[in-house]
Amino acid sequence: MIFSYEQIPSHNNPVLPPETPLYRYLSVDKFKSLLERNELLFAKISSWADAQEGLRFNAMRVKEPDHHYSTRSLDSFYASCWSLQTEDKLLFGSPEHYQESVDELAKDGSDAMWRAYCQDRGVRIKTTLGKLEELFLASSLPTSALYSGRVYYDPFGSNWGNTLRHNHFMSVFLQKRVCFRSEAEFRFLFCATDDIPDTHINIPIPNLYNLVDEVLISPARRENKACSQNLVGMTQAIFPRDLNACGNTKNGQQFCRISQLYGNVEWPNW
Repeated sequence: MIFSYEQIPSHNNPVLPPETPLYRYLSVDKFKSLLERNELLFAKISSWADAQEGLRFNAMRVKEPDHHYSTRSLDSFYASCWSLQTEDKLLFGSPEHYQESVDELAKDGSDAMWRAYCQDRGVRIKTTLGKLEELFLASSLPTSALYSGRVYYDPFGSNWGNTLRHNHFMSVFLQKRVCFRSEAEFRFLFCATDDIPDTHINIPIPNLYNLVDEVLISPARRENKACSQNLVGMTQAIFPRDLNACGNTKNGQQFCRISQLYGNVEWPNW
């Protein structure tokens, strides 16, 4: 049972409000699984492909040996990862150019993210921070405390001071190498109350239509245009049966779109 929840501020970034959009890129297989199982996953951090994830955990254990998490191993920590789909304001010459960049990412997605997580075939789902907080806090996660926060990106190996100076133990799981900056990641984190052999923990979704605000289909090239159009049809499964799915709208906005990142893709018959 979750007794506490805390959003961890990161490097002078303010705590984000509940209406903050969050995005997740899914391959075709993972999208099918979401539709069939109605579940989100928390993954064991030690099972991730990037072996550098959680490496600074040992430094924090030395810094705070009396902290209750210092007695746990890296295998005890799980995370659910999302994207803020935003950019660093310092990269742009004006607030207007920054906003144009953020709007473009929201409209068509990130080329780097499509390639990394969908292999050019998949979807990006959109929800909000508040909806995920509500879902996770109502679940039976094997923890007494849940945390969240945006990931900070810095050159690995050259800035350990950020780890040692941070005033929150869980901050070690919110630092990542700068080469992953395009992910603009936001994470939910917890330490399992007991050792769990499973690499994933499933969180049931009571109503997928209520959770997901938009489905963006992967941008199509000539060789995968048919796949993009087939994914549009799969998205109909999210709509409740008593709604007219032919409208393809939710809250007055188009619910399912095909990304036009690489060029125009015709919309199939819904």
